[in-house]
Amino acid sequence: MKNIKKPIIISGIPRSGTTPLGKVLSSIEGFSMIYEPFNVNQGINDIDFNYPYPGKNISVKEFQSIFNKLIHFKSSFKKGYLKYDNFTKRIIKTIIGNESSISFLKAKKSSSIKQLLIKDPFLLFSSEQLCLNHKVIICYRPLMPLAGSFKRMKWNFKEFEDLVNFFPINNMKSYRLQACDKIICDIADALPPKPYTSREFIKEMGKYLKKNSKKKGSLIETAYDNNVPIFCPAFTDSSAGFGLVMHQEKNPKKCLTIDSIREFRELTEIKIQSKCSGLFMIGGGVPKNFVQDTVVCAELLGKKADMHKYAVQITVADTRDGACSSSTLREASSWGKVDISKEQMVFAEATSVLPLIISDAYHRNHWKERKPKNFSNIFG
Repeated sequence: MKNIKKPIIISGIPRSGTTPLGKVLSSIEGFSMIYEPFNVNQGINDIDFNYPYPGKNISVKEFQSIFNKLIHFKSSFKKGYLKYDNFTKRIIKTIIGNESSISFLKAKKSSSIKQLLIKDPFLLFSSEQLCLNHKVIICYRPLMPLAGSFKRMKWNFKEFEDLVNFFPINNMKSYRLQACDKIICDIADALPPKPYTSREFIKEMGKYLKKNSKKKGSLIETAYDNNVPIFCPAFTDSSAGFGLVMHQEKNPKKCLTIDSIREFRELTEIKIQSKCSGLFMIGGGVPKNFVQDTVVCAELLGKKADMHKYAVQITVADTRDGACSSSTLREASSWGKVDISKEQMVFAEATSVLPLIISDAYHRNHWKERKPKNFSNIFG
Protein backbone atom coordinates (compact mmCIF):
# COMPACT_ATOMS: atom_id res chain seq x y z
CA MET A 1 0.00 0.00 0.00
CA LYS A 2 1.26 3.47 -0.92
CA ASN A 3 2.21 5.85 1.86
CA ILE A 4 -0.70 8.25 1.27
CA LYS A 5 -2.25 10.62 3.78
CA LYS A 6 -5.92 10.24 4.66
CA PRO A 7 -7.98 11.52 1.72
CA ILE A 8 -9.51 14.98 1.68
CA ILE A 9 -13.14 14.96 0.55
CA ILE A 10 -14.52 17.88 -1.46
CA SER A 11 -18.30 17.97 -1.61
CA GLY A 12 -21.30 20.28 -1.73
CA ILE A 13 -24.50 20.68 -3.71
CA PRO A 14 -23.85 20.16 -7.46
CA ARG A 15 -22.81 23.38 -9.25
CA SER A 16 -21.42 24.84 -6.01
CA GLY A 17 -17.77 24.90 -7.14
CA THR A 18 -16.50 21.44 -6.21
CA THR A 19 -14.93 20.84 -9.63
CA PRO A 20 -12.80 24.02 -9.87
CA LEU A 21 -11.70 23.63 -6.25
CA GLY A 22 -10.74 20.02 -6.90
CA LYS A 23 -8.76 21.03 -9.99
CA VAL A 24 -6.88 23.75 -8.12
CA LEU A 25 -5.94 21.44 -5.24
CA SER A 26 -5.01 18.55 -7.54
CA SER A 27 -2.53 20.85 -9.31
CA ILE A 28 -0.37 20.79 -6.16
CA GLU A 29 2.61 18.49 -6.47
CA GLY A 30 1.86 15.09 -4.96
CA PHE A 31 -1.92 15.63 -4.95
CA SER A 32 -4.19 13.42 -7.06
CA MET A 33 -7.98 13.55 -7.39
CA ILE A 34 -10.64 10.89 -7.93
CA TYR A 35 -13.55 12.47 -9.78
CA GLU A 36 -17.10 11.66 -8.57
CA PRO A 37 -16.68 7.99 -7.64
CA PHE A 38 -20.21 7.93 -6.17
CA ASN A 39 -21.88 9.21 -9.35
CA VAL A 40 -24.28 6.38 -10.16
CA ASN A 41 -23.91 6.91 -13.93
CA GLN A 42 -20.14 6.54 -14.11
CA GLY A 43 -18.79 5.78 -10.63
CA ILE A 44 -17.99 2.64 -8.66
CA ASN A 45 -19.95 -0.56 -9.23
CA ASP A 46 -20.68 -0.90 -5.50
CA ILE A 47 -23.27 1.91 -5.58
CA ASP A 48 -26.47 1.88 -7.65
CA PHE A 49 -28.02 5.13 -6.35
CA ASN A 50 -26.90 8.72 -5.90
CA TYR A 51 -26.38 10.49 -2.58
CA PRO A 52 -25.59 7.70 -0.11
CA TYR A 53 -26.75 8.77 3.34
CA PRO A 54 -25.18 6.53 6.04
CA GLY A 55 -27.84 5.47 8.49
CA LYS A 56 -30.68 6.45 6.13
CA ASN A 57 -30.52 4.82 2.69
CA ILE A 58 -27.40 2.75 3.41
CA SER A 59 -26.02 1.31 6.63
CA VAL A 60 -23.00 3.01 8.19
CA LYS A 61 -21.07 -0.28 8.10
CA GLU A 62 -21.76 -0.88 4.40
CA PHE A 63 -20.87 2.70 3.47
CA GLN A 64 -17.58 2.53 5.38
CA SER A 65 -16.74 -0.75 3.66
CA ILE A 66 -17.38 0.72 0.20
CA PHE A 67 -15.46 3.90 1.00
CA ASN A 68 -12.47 2.02 2.43
CA LYS A 69 -12.39 -0.17 -0.67
CA LEU A 70 -12.25 2.99 -2.80
CA ILE A 71 -9.39 4.70 -0.94
CA HIS A 72 -7.37 1.47 -1.00
CA PHE A 73 -7.76 1.40 -4.80
CA LYS A 74 -9.71 -1.87 -4.85
CA SER A 75 -12.91 -0.54 -6.45
CA SER A 76 -14.08 -1.20 -9.99
CA PHE A 77 -15.84 1.44 -12.08
CA LYS A 78 -18.70 1.57 -14.57
CA LYS A 79 -17.94 2.43 -18.18
CA GLY A 80 -20.85 4.79 -18.33
CA TYR A 81 -21.65 8.24 -19.63
CA LEU A 82 -23.91 11.08 -18.55
CA LYS A 83 -27.31 11.64 -20.12
CA TYR A 84 -26.36 15.12 -21.33
CA ASP A 85 -23.12 13.93 -23.02
CA ASN A 86 -23.07 14.29 -26.83
CA PHE A 87 -22.70 11.28 -29.15
CA THR A 88 -18.92 11.59 -29.45
CA LYS A 89 -18.41 11.72 -25.68
CA ARG A 90 -20.63 8.68 -25.22
CA ILE A 91 -18.53 6.64 -27.66
CA ILE A 92 -15.23 7.72 -26.06
CA LYS A 93 -16.41 7.08 -22.51
CA THR A 94 -17.79 3.67 -23.41
CA ILE A 95 -14.55 2.53 -25.07
CA ILE A 96 -11.82 4.31 -23.07
CA GLY A 97 -13.51 5.23 -19.82
CA ASN A 98 -15.11 8.24 -18.17
CA GLU A 99 -13.79 10.99 -15.89
CA SER A 100 -14.36 8.88 -12.78
CA SER A 101 -12.68 5.68 -13.92
CA ILE A 102 -9.78 7.48 -15.63
CA SER A 103 -9.09 9.67 -12.58
CA PHE A 104 -9.17 6.57 -10.37
CA LEU A 105 -6.66 4.70 -12.56
CA LYS A 106 -4.44 7.79 -12.77
CA ALA A 107 -4.33 8.08 -8.95
CA LYS A 108 -3.83 4.32 -8.55
CA LYS A 109 -0.90 4.18 -10.98
CA SER A 110 0.77 7.39 -9.77
CA SER A 111 4.15 6.81 -8.15
CA SER A 112 4.36 10.33 -6.69
CA ILE A 113 0.96 10.61 -5.00
CA LYS A 114 1.13 11.81 -1.38
CA GLN A 115 -2.36 13.23 -0.89
CA LEU A 116 -5.54 11.76 -2.31
CA LEU A 117 -8.49 14.04 -3.04
CA ILE A 118 -12.02 12.77 -3.58
CA LYS A 119 -14.16 15.33 -5.36
CA ASP A 120 -17.80 14.29 -5.26
CA PRO A 121 -20.98 16.31 -4.66
CA PHE A 122 -22.82 12.98 -4.31
CA LEU A 123 -21.08 12.58 -0.93
CA LEU A 124 -22.88 15.64 0.45
CA PHE A 125 -25.16 13.63 2.75
CA SER A 126 -22.24 11.38 3.76
CA SER A 127 -20.08 14.30 4.89
CA GLU A 128 -21.25 14.14 8.51
CA GLN A 129 -20.08 10.53 8.74
CA LEU A 130 -16.87 11.13 6.77
CA CYS A 131 -15.76 14.12 8.84
CA LEU A 132 -15.35 11.86 11.86
CA ASN A 133 -12.17 10.40 10.31
CA HIS A 134 -11.32 12.60 7.33
CA LYS A 135 -10.95 16.22 6.35
CA VAL A 136 -14.07 17.34 4.50
CA ILE A 137 -14.49 20.56 2.51
CA ILE A 138 -18.08 21.60 1.78
CA CYS A 139 -18.56 24.11 -1.04
CA TYR A 140 -21.40 26.59 -0.73
CA ARG A 141 -23.21 28.66 -3.34
CA PRO A 142 -26.11 31.09 -2.73
CA LEU A 143 -29.52 29.72 -3.63
CA MET A 144 -30.46 31.99 -6.56
CA PRO A 145 -27.34 31.44 -8.74
CA LEU A 146 -27.44 27.76 -7.76
CA ALA A 147 -31.05 27.43 -8.96
CA GLY A 148 -30.18 29.36 -12.13
CA SER A 149 -27.30 27.00 -12.84
CA PHE A 150 -29.51 23.93 -12.36
CA LYS A 151 -32.09 25.42 -14.73
CA ARG A 152 -29.48 26.29 -17.36
CA MET A 153 -28.02 22.77 -17.23
CA LYS A 154 -31.56 21.26 -17.24
CA TRP A 155 -30.54 19.07 -14.30
CA ASN A 156 -32.97 17.17 -12.14
CA PHE A 157 -31.67 14.87 -9.40
CA LYS A 158 -34.62 12.76 -8.29
CA GLU A 159 -32.59 11.16 -5.48
CA PHE A 160 -31.55 14.57 -4.14
CA GLU A 161 -35.15 15.77 -4.09
CA ASP A 162 -36.25 12.57 -2.34
CA LEU A 163 -33.62 13.02 0.37
CA VAL A 164 -34.45 16.70 0.80
CA ASN A 165 -38.11 15.75 1.21
CA PHE A 166 -37.18 12.94 3.60
CA PHE A 167 -34.86 15.04 5.75
CA PRO A 168 -34.84 18.62 4.35
CA ILE A 169 -31.56 20.51 4.57
CA ASN A 170 -33.34 23.56 5.94
CA ASN A 171 -35.04 21.36 8.52
CA MET A 172 -31.67 19.81 9.45
CA LYS A 173 -30.27 23.28 10.00
CA SER A 174 -33.41 24.32 11.84
CA TYR A 175 -33.32 21.16 13.96
CA ARG A 176 -29.71 21.74 14.98
CA LEU A 177 -30.35 25.39 15.77
CA GLN A 178 -33.41 24.44 17.81
CA ALA A 179 -31.29 21.91 19.70
CA CYS A 180 -28.82 24.73 20.41
CA ASP A 181 -31.69 26.96 21.55
CA LYS A 182 -32.93 24.29 23.95
CA ILE A 183 -29.47 23.80 25.46
CA ILE A 184 -29.15 27.56 26.00
CA CYS A 185 -32.56 27.45 27.68
CA ASP A 186 -31.44 24.53 29.87
CA ILE A 187 -28.26 26.40 30.90
CA ALA A 188 -30.32 29.47 31.79
CA ASP A 189 -32.87 27.39 33.73
CA ALA A 190 -30.08 26.02 35.93
CA LEU A 191 -28.70 29.45 36.87
CA PRO A 192 -29.89 31.81 39.63
CA PRO A 193 -32.42 34.31 38.17
CA LYS A 194 -30.56 37.62 37.99
CA PRO A 195 -28.97 39.95 35.41
CA TYR A 196 -25.86 38.56 33.67
CA THR A 197 -23.47 40.13 31.22
CA SER A 198 -22.90 38.15 28.03
CA ARG A 199 -19.40 37.46 29.39
CA GLU A 200 -20.85 35.78 32.48
CA PHE A 201 -23.39 33.76 30.52
CA ILE A 202 -20.89 32.65 27.85
CA LYS A 203 -18.61 31.48 30.67
CA GLU A 204 -21.50 29.29 31.86
CA MET A 205 -21.82 27.98 28.32
CA GLY A 206 -18.11 27.09 28.43
CA LYS A 207 -18.62 25.27 31.71
CA TYR A 208 -21.48 23.28 30.13
CA LEU A 209 -19.39 22.41 27.07
CA LYS A 210 -16.53 21.26 29.28
CA LYS A 211 -18.78 18.55 30.69
CA ASN A 212 -21.07 17.76 27.77
CA SER A 213 -19.51 18.64 24.40
CA LYS A 214 -19.10 15.78 21.92
CA LYS A 215 -16.52 17.62 19.84
CA LYS A 216 -13.77 19.28 21.88
CA GLY A 217 -11.82 22.41 21.02
CA SER A 218 -14.63 24.88 20.34
CA LEU A 219 -13.86 28.58 20.76
CA ILE A 220 -16.09 28.95 23.82
CA GLU A 221 -14.72 25.85 25.56
CA THR A 222 -11.11 26.84 24.80
CA ALA A 223 -11.74 30.36 26.15
CA TYR A 224 -13.25 28.82 29.29
CA ASP A 225 -10.21 26.56 29.76
CA ASN A 226 -7.88 29.56 29.53
CA ASN A 227 -10.03 32.01 31.53
CA VAL A 228 -10.43 34.33 28.52
CA PRO A 229 -13.56 36.51 28.62
CA ILE A 230 -15.84 36.61 25.57
CA PHE A 231 -18.20 39.55 25.16
CA CYS A 232 -21.16 39.46 22.77
CA PRO A 233 -22.84 42.91 22.83
CA ALA A 234 -25.64 41.76 20.49
CA PHE A 235 -26.31 38.47 22.25
CA THR A 236 -30.05 38.48 21.59
CA ASP A 237 -29.37 38.77 17.82
CA SER A 238 -28.42 35.10 17.59
CA SER A 239 -29.79 31.58 17.91
CA ALA A 240 -28.73 31.67 21.55
CA GLY A 241 -31.05 34.63 22.03
CA PHE A 242 -34.03 32.41 21.17
CA GLY A 243 -32.94 30.08 23.95
CA LEU A 244 -33.17 32.90 26.46
CA VAL A 245 -36.61 33.87 25.14
CA MET A 246 -37.71 30.28 25.76
CA HIS A 247 -36.22 30.47 29.26
CA GLN A 248 -38.11 33.67 30.09
CA GLU A 249 -41.34 32.26 28.68
CA LYS A 250 -40.99 29.23 30.99
CA ASN A 251 -39.98 31.32 34.01
CA PRO A 252 -41.69 34.72 33.66
CA LYS A 253 -41.15 35.73 37.30
CA LYS A 254 -37.81 34.01 37.95
CA CYS A 255 -35.67 34.43 34.87
CA LEU A 256 -32.23 35.75 34.06
CA THR A 257 -31.61 38.70 31.75
CA ILE A 258 -28.63 40.00 29.78
CA ASP A 259 -27.35 43.29 31.18
CA SER A 260 -25.77 45.05 28.17
CA ILE A 261 -25.10 48.26 30.15
CA ARG A 262 -23.01 46.50 32.80
CA GLU A 263 -21.33 44.63 29.98
CA PHE A 264 -20.26 47.91 28.37
CA ARG A 265 -18.97 49.03 31.75
CA GLU A 266 -16.92 45.82 32.03
CA LEU A 267 -15.41 46.36 28.59
CA THR A 268 -14.55 49.91 29.59
CA GLU A 269 -12.91 48.65 32.79
CA ILE A 270 -10.63 46.42 30.73
CA LYS A 271 -9.61 49.48 28.73
CA ILE A 272 -9.03 51.54 31.89
CA GLN A 273 -6.81 48.88 33.45
CA SER A 274 -4.81 48.32 30.27
CA LYS A 275 -1.76 50.53 29.96
CA CYS A 276 -1.75 49.99 26.23
CA SER A 277 -4.46 48.57 23.97
CA GLY A 278 -5.07 47.81 20.32
CA LEU A 279 -7.92 46.49 18.23
CA PHE A 280 -7.96 43.67 15.69
CA MET A 281 -11.41 43.54 14.12
CA ILE A 282 -12.83 41.01 11.70
CA GLY A 283 -15.94 42.46 10.15
CA GLY A 284 -17.68 45.23 12.06
CA GLY A 285 -21.09 46.02 13.49
CA VAL A 286 -22.00 46.25 17.17
CA PRO A 287 -18.78 44.69 18.62
CA LYS A 288 -16.65 47.17 16.65
CA ASN A 289 -18.64 50.15 17.98
CA PHE A 290 -18.67 48.89 21.58
CA VAL A 291 -14.94 48.26 21.81
CA GLN A 292 -14.03 51.61 20.22
CA ASP A 293 -16.43 53.52 22.44
CA THR A 294 -14.71 52.28 25.61
CA VAL A 295 -12.28 55.20 25.23
CA VAL A 296 -15.15 57.69 25.15
CA CYS A 297 -16.94 55.94 28.04
CA ALA A 298 -13.82 56.06 30.22
CA GLU A 299 -13.50 59.79 29.59
CA LEU A 300 -17.15 60.37 30.54
CA LEU A 301 -16.56 58.46 33.78
CA GLY A 302 -13.64 60.74 34.54
CA LYS A 303 -11.10 57.95 34.16
CA LYS A 304 -7.70 58.18 32.49
CA ALA A 305 -7.60 56.11 29.31
CA ASP A 306 -5.44 56.68 26.24
CA MET A 307 -6.68 56.08 22.73
CA HIS A 308 -6.25 52.60 21.33
CA LYS A 309 -2.65 52.58 20.14
CA TYR A 310 -3.45 50.74 16.93
CA ALA A 311 -6.45 49.32 15.08
CA VAL A 312 -6.78 46.93 12.17
CA GLN A 313 -10.10 46.11 10.54
CA ILE A 314 -10.62 43.39 7.93
CA THR A 315 -13.81 44.00 5.99
CA VAL A 316 -15.44 43.94 2.57
CA ALA A 317 -17.92 46.67 3.57
CA ASP A 318 -18.12 49.99 1.73
CA THR A 319 -18.90 53.16 3.69
CA ARG A 320 -20.58 54.76 0.66
CA ASP A 321 -23.75 52.69 1.07
CA GLY A 322 -23.92 53.04 4.86
CA ALA A 323 -22.03 49.83 5.62
CA CYS A 324 -19.02 49.70 7.93
CA SER A 325 -21.00 51.93 10.32
CA SER A 326 -20.53 54.60 7.60
CA SER A 327 -17.01 55.27 8.83
CA THR A 328 -13.49 53.97 8.45
CA LEU A 329 -10.93 53.82 11.25
CA ARG A 330 -9.54 57.16 10.09
CA GLU A 331 -12.83 58.77 11.06
CA ALA A 332 -12.74 56.93 14.40
CA SER A 333 -9.36 58.60 14.94
CA SER A 334 -10.99 62.02 14.62
CA TRP A 335 -13.27 61.09 17.54
CA GLY A 336 -10.33 60.28 19.78
CA LYS A 337 -10.90 56.52 19.77
CA VAL A 338 -7.89 55.30 17.77
CA ASP A 339 -4.40 56.74 17.24
CA ILE A 340 -4.42 58.09 13.67
CA SER A 341 -0.81 57.07 13.02
CA LYS A 342 -1.46 53.35 13.42
CA GLU A 343 -4.81 52.49 11.91
CA GLN A 344 -5.25 50.22 8.92
CA MET A 345 -8.34 49.26 6.94
CA VAL A 346 -7.87 45.94 5.12
CA PHE A 347 -10.47 45.56 2.40
CA ALA A 348 -10.37 41.82 1.86
CA GLU A 349 -12.33 38.63 2.47
CA ALA A 350 -11.41 37.59 6.01
CA THR A 351 -11.18 33.85 5.38
CA SER A 352 -8.50 34.57 2.75
CA VAL A 353 -6.24 36.95 4.66
CA LEU A 354 -6.83 36.05 8.32
CA PRO A 355 -5.00 32.69 8.13
CA LEU A 356 -2.00 34.47 6.58
CA ILE A 357 -1.95 37.12 9.31
CA ILE A 358 -2.34 34.58 12.13
CA SER A 359 0.36 32.34 10.63
CA ASP A 360 2.75 35.27 10.36
CA ALA A 361 2.10 36.37 13.96
CA TYR A 362 2.48 32.81 15.23
CA HIS A 363 5.77 32.11 13.45
CA ARG A 364 7.37 35.37 14.60
CA ASN A 365 7.23 33.78 18.09
CA HIS A 366 6.72 37.05 20.01
CA TRP A 367 3.81 35.41 21.80
CA LYS A 368 6.23 33.09 23.58
CA GLU A 369 7.67 36.05 25.50
CA ARG A 370 4.30 37.45 26.57
CA LYS A 371 2.41 36.64 29.74
CA PRO A 372 -1.33 35.84 29.57
CA LYS A 373 -3.46 38.88 30.39
CA ASN A 374 -6.15 37.17 32.51
CA PHE A 375 -8.70 39.94 32.04
CA SER A 376 -11.34 37.72 33.66
CA ASN A 377 -9.63 38.25 37.00
CA ILE A 378 -10.74 41.89 36.93
CA PHE A 379 -14.30 40.76 37.54
CA GLY A 380 -13.60 38.20 40.27
